[in-house]
Amino acid sequence: MSILKEELIKRIKEQQAPESGTMYAVYQTHIEYKTYNSLQDMINQENWTDGLLELHLFDKEKEYRYIQKREGFISIIIDDSKKNFSYDDIYEEHIYVKDSNRQVAVVNYITFDEDDLLQIENYRLKEL
Repeated sequence: MSILKEELIKRIKEQQAPESGTMYAVYQTHIEYKTYNSLQDMINQENWTDGLLELHLFDKEKEYRYIQKREGFISIIIDDSKKNFSYDDIYEEHIYVKDSNRQVAVVNYITFDEDDLLQIENYRLKEL
């Protein structure tokens, strides 16, 4: 069961998703990747939560992420300025957006365990 639109909007605002940036959304039937100039305009669109499985709202500094699970969901903000989790290092890779010359960065937050094995603790998408 997916989250109610009103509950998702509340979480997006509470966790301070980027006011403008890029949206990457995975739906049951399709994927959308587009820029948005106003968070309020984007969330006021009709039916944007219908069939939503995964949502990433990001800019150069932070990412809001919503992921629908079998039972419940994940709703989190990854913000470089707040450093709201611990990591040892960052690895950033740039990938091309399909059918475009645009690139997006994937920022991987890594730690090393007691055996010095690398683990990716978290990641976020970043505008370039």
